[in-house]
Amino acid sequence: MPSSKPAVLRHKSSELPERNAGSNQTLRATHEVMTLLQCAKSNVERMLDELPDLFVVVNQDGLILRSNDMTAGLFGVGIEHTIGLSLSQLFKESSWKVFHGELSKCADFELPTDRLSDHRVEYHWSVRPFHSSVGGCFYSVWGRNISKIKSYERHLSQI
Repeated sequence: MPSSKPAVLRHKSSELPERNAGSNQTLRATHEVMTLLQCAKSNVERMLDELPDLFVVVNQDGLILRSNDMTAGLFGVGIEHTIGLSLSQLFKESSWKVFHGELSKCADFELPTDRLSDHRVEYHWSVRPFHSSVGGCFYSVWGRNISKIKSYERHLSQI
């Protein structure tokens, strides 16, 4: 007559240390990968911060979610104080309408900043969609100061 007791799987005592060793190796490898990813992220953030161009990540309304040192310098604040500022503060109303229209197109275009200083600074803007795991519509915006190039163009056109 068969036994009514449930079968119990028994492992040899020598299998447990092997499993623990495998788990420890996996944990150690996972930790090493996480450390490398954190280091890579830190390096990328440092490179963005040190760029000689303006860099921001903004939402569809132009609110800054991430910026770099050049952008903070243009606003005259520390980098941590740029979060929540609007790019519209860099432009007069008519220029902001142009910029905002180009933002939604993810375009490359030239437009000066004309609000924060006494003189216009010419920029070439490059807007790209920024993919985020949190969802929503975000853009990475790069701004390169092309004032010297524009000055040379004006000088050459007079020759």
